[in-house]
This record gives sequence, C-alpha cells and structure tokens, in this order.
Amino acid sequence: MLSKKIVLAACCLLAGAAQAQEAAPAPAGEVTVIGAATDTLISLQGSQMAAGNLHPVQGEVAQRAYQRYLDGFSQPAADHAKEKSATSSRPLTR
Repeated sequence: MLSKKIVLAACCLLAGAAQAQEAAPAPAGEVTVIGAATDTLISLQGSQMAAGNLHPVQGEVAQRAYQRYLDGFSQPAADHAKEKSATSSRPLTR
C-alpha cells in the first residue's frame, strides 16, 4: 500500500514539473492558477494518506523524557505564567 502512495506522489510531482516547464510566467497583476498536479498534491497532503510511519521514542530516552515531564509538576509555576498567557494580555483567572 505504501509503495502505491509513493508512486502516486512521484507521478504527481513529475506531472507538476512538466506542467511548470510548459507554463509561461504570469504577467504582473494576474492571478496564478494552480495546476491539477499541484491541487492533487495539496489534497493528498491534507488527507494524510501519504503520512510517514510513527516512530515512538523508546527505552532510556523515553524514560528520561517522561521523568522530566513528571518532575515539572513538583516545581511551582513561574510568576510570569501566573500573570498572563503568552497570547493574551489579560490575567489568568482560576
């Protein structure tokens, strides 16, 4: 199944490259039309059908990362984190 996805993606890339070579640059002020190959690639990317395999962290690295995560709860929150969020100027309320 994965090899079919790779072949599909490669065909789309090649078709897009061929179409790009044939197309003349658009004069200033004109809207550039996205070609069928580009539209297909954008749709494929959005559908996540050609997403890569997950590679979970394992072993000692995973244990140490999880321990750092847990240790973060034993420390008080920073003063600036209590006052306001990073995206808002309003104080946080609880």
